[in-house]
Amino acid sequence: MSKWVAAFMLSLTFFAGPAHAECYVGSFRFYAGTDASTIMRVTSGKNCRVIVFASALSRFDNIAITERPKHGTLFPHMGVGVSYKSATGFKGDDDFLFTVVGEMVHGNAARIKVHVTVL
Repeated sequence: MSKWVAAFMLSLTFFAGPAHAECYVGSFRFYAGTDASTIMRVTSGKNCRVIVFASALSRFDNIAITERPKHGTLFPHMGVGVSYKSATGFKGDDDFLFTVVGEMVHGNAARIKVHVTVL
């Protein structure tokens, strides 16, 4: 079954305490057929999630991990986003790329590049 979602990205965290202390994802809009990018800041060893929402005119069917990070793990999150966790003790920069596939106003896929700063 397809997921109906808003055409922008934002972070949702599931941590006790202030979200900005462990995970931050910059919000941005994306459109099918285009590439988009955002930033993520996360505390070393902690999970940080990117959740996908779409407008009423769009839906997505799949989120595919296109390019894995070099210094952490990335996995699909409940069919609506991805979750990143750095390698234990790693601090520095990392990147990953994922693709949202579905039926959107301007095409059927969008690639999202995320630059991660692990603190």
